[in-house]
Amino acid sequence: MIKEIMYNEFKDATKEGVVLVDIYGETCGPCKMLSKTLEALDFDYPFLNIVKICSDKNPEIVADYKVLGVPTILFMKDGELRQKEVAALNGEQIMEIISTYLYE
Repeated sequence: MIKEIMYNEFKDATKEGVVLVDIYGETCGPCKMLSKTLEALDFDYPFLNIVKICSDKNPEIVADYKVLGVPTILFMKDGELRQKEVAALNGEQIMEIISTYLYE
């Protein structure tokens, strides 16, 4: 299940395992496309840990992770940023990145 979080929940939500963090803007077209992709991935791979955070409501995340555009996807593992992508990636691209961190 994809969960919407706020800045104060970020550390707790990303502290264990591989977590995909979707940083989005409320009026961003590519963000809406990415959201559909993430919903499909969540359905197909229920073990994925996906959270969403709105850049407009959480400027601290934007500052902390130097988010220059949305959508931005943070690939976290055990609380550490492993990779950052600024693009509406497709499902295959996302799974390819996640798989590198799941099995290390």
